[in-house]
Amino acid sequence: MVWVVGIGVFLFLLFAFPRPMMGLIALCGLAVGGFLLFTKIENQNRARERASISITISYDFGSVRAGVPVVRRDSEQVQENT
Repeated sequence: MVWVVGIGVFLFLLFAFPRPMMGLIALCGLAVGGFLLFTKIENQNRARERASISITISYDFGSVRAGVPVVRRDSEQVQENT
């Protein structure tokens, strides 16, 4: 029930001091809008980075015996010899 009191106080201040309250509402709106714009730009940058990553799979038949897989992790090549 505290939120009811908060709404009442907000409405009282809005009608008692309309110009400062409208300025406060505008500043809060700008702050929220700026935060949303920032998160949108960050998400676009992250999506652009993910789209720029490519994976190339290759298998060198000459360096590995038949039936033994070549596993590539990060930038190093691991050859399994049995």
